[in-house]
Amino acid sequence: MAALNVDNVRKTYDGNPALTNVSFAVDSGRVLAVCGENGAGKSTLIKILSGAVRPDTGEIALDGKPVAIRDPRHAIELGIRTVYQELSLLPHISVAENILLGKMPHRRATWWVDWQRANDVAAEELAGFGFERIDVRCLVSELSVSEQQVVEIAKALAGRPKILILDEPTSVLSARESDILFGKVRELTAEGIIVIYISHRLEEIFEISDEVIVLKDGVNVVLVAKTSNLTRDALIHASSSGPSERPVRSSDSRTESLSG
Repeated sequence: MAALNVDNVRKTYDGNPALTNVSFAVDSGRVLAVCGENGAGKSTLIKILSGAVRPDTGEIALDGKPVAIRDPRHAIELGIRTVYQELSLLPHISVAENILLGKMPHRRATWWVDWQRANDVAAEELAGFGFERIDVRCLVSELSVSEQQVVEIAKALAGRPKILILDEPTSVLSARESDILFGKVRELTAEGIIVIYISHRLEEIFEISDEVIVLKDGVNVVLVAKTSNLTRDALIHASSSGPSERPVRSSDSRTESLSG
């Protein structure tokens, strides 16, 4: 049993299917890229895994045990952290407060926040991510958009996730910042963490992912393959508009023709 197993998940809104019978599995220490055009169902899938919405039917299992993810807090308790494309930081509090939101350190036997310790811990998180230059004492509103994205990712990593979901994380990052992120992703997977990576950038998918799934029209997973078995043309074809095909898996004989 894979560390994360999604089996026949379905979600509708006002009778319209957003996801239908979506199934896939990811082992520990792997990067799964999720691809598809706008409206393919990627956002709905992310929201289900992060507890923002509940599926109508289907099963999600973690380490072989079925779980019903009740809400975002429950997802965090299960070790699932999500970095959405839309930033969710609180702009009028400090970087340190955002990174440690809900778990600020306190002075011994008091309710007083230990600000020195908070700043030190937040700085360590950013330094571990390669961004020690960001001042953890400044307000988030004083940061550039790319720096805010870095803080968002550092906040997720501070929770020591088992599964990290990254939604278009490089959309506002520089090439250097993206390289740092990819290095961190490799460190995380070496530690056994699952990374689910949503991106429309082909070069990123081929650089960072181990497996790829493609959603089309929310109808189903139309392709499941090892990234090394795919070509760019095959991935573009699978992701493009048109009638949904039957699922293609890496063990399927059609995978070779897709990559050929």
